Amino acid sequence: DAATGFGLGIDFTGGTEMTVMIEDNTKNEHEVLEILKEKGINNVDYIQGVTTGGQNGIRVQYKNVNSDATKMKEINDSAKAALESKFGVKVDYTNRSSTASEDLVKKAFLSVGIALILILVYIIIRFEWLSGVAAVLALLHDVFIMVCLTVICRIPINSSFIAAVITVVAYSINNTIIVFDRVRERKKLFDKNKIIYNDVADEAVAMTFNRTMFTSLTTLIMVIMLTALGVVSMRHFTLPILFGLLAGTYSSMFLAAPLWAAMQNGILKYRAKQYAKYKAMK
Repeated sequence: DAATGFGLGIDFTGGTEMTVMIEDNTKNEHEVLEILKEKGINNVDYIQGVTTGGQNGIRVQYKNVNSDATKMKEINDSAKAALESKFGVKVDYTNRSSTASEDLVKKAFLSVGIALILILVYIIIRFEWLSGVAAVLALLHDVFIMVCLTVICRIPINSSFIAAVITVVAYSINNTIIVFDRVRERKKLFDKNKIIYNDVADEAVAMTFNRTMFTSLTTLIMVIMLTALGVVSMRHFTLPILFGLLAGTYSSMFLAAPLWAAMQNGILKYRAKQYAKYKAMK
């Protein structure tokens, strides 16, 4: 259940991915697990039938059971030899050290952080700073919803998930920029000192509603098809994207512009209070 917390994949924790090239990859999973247990590997996170280069196989992922790289290699080599002896097939594995995984985590967070900063700078330059703040807050909302649903559904958080996050951020910000472009157009129709920000936001959303709904719907249909028809590893990528697209469609239409309007109104109220204090002191 979700109480177990983040299901970090071996990309982030360090571990081994082993592929056993068995023709009948639907009936031998239990035997593969038993052999791994005999070698002290009891923490298999993922096991799934795969097809690689036209050959069927079983792919297994598990976290390192020993922090010593030399000892872990001995365990993996022993498991590989046992599987090859049992099934008479080729077995390959790759191991990711915890140090390399920690480096990947840092780079993943850094890449997402840099993307958000660049988005903020771009929107501030093109529109205004409050639009940039509203857009980034909407994106953080999308990522938060995406992470929460991914954890609830017990989907491993790995390098594919980071790719999904960046995909959703790019898609969502495109819709948000279109909304703020309409906001800028509507603001020009008002006197600078008589702008009704709530009306501007409502009109901008209304102008972009059909376009956003249709583009989001066509994208969602394709992602749903990939999720329904794809293999498990594909679903680990498409499901987070599905969650993010739903959150992004909602936030770009019903969160970003209203948030911008609320901040603008807040600034107006603050300035009015400051002006009232100034007048009272005179």
